[in-house]
Amino acid sequence: MTTDNTSARTAQSILERAGFEIRGRRASCAYCPGHRKLTVSIRGELWFCHRCHKGGNVRSLAHEHGISLPARRIRKADFNKSQFRAWLSQKMTALGNEERRAYKMKDWACAALYFDSAFAPAWSFLAWFYTRRYVWERFWESASDRVGRLDLYKAWRRHGFN
Repeated sequence: MTTDNTSARTAQSILERAGFEIRGRRASCAYCPGHRKLTVSIRGELWFCHRCHKGGNVRSLAHEHGISLPARRIRKADFNKSQFRAWLSQKMTALGNEERRAYKMKDWACAALYFDSAFAPAWSFLAWFYTRRYVWERFWESASDRVGRLDLYKAWRRHGFN
């Protein structure tokens, strides 16, 4: 079992306290004694007797028998989504400004190369521009749809961009 190990142990203890005798994934039914025709799905916290056709959720069975349960763990995020939204807005503004300035400078570099094709700074700028343009396009594709924002969100969580 993987992450459901605690819930599996909880489900098994609930069924045992309710009168079921568990052996692996099979058990004897508390409603029809002497018969071992119960299939227990501990992973899904479900039970079902093939003889008397009773079944249900293990948690509802615990409630029915008055067994107190530990509260289900609700996983809260380790980070604040509003921080991500603020970061994304800031990143979009910064990249938008950078892109606008770079497109103007590209036009100037192209004009400079029109008059002097050996002007080295213009060539190096254009190389940077076309490489950087790929980064901008990838970012805008990611930021414009929900799936892309999810990928940005995961990267933001993983790397903690500031």
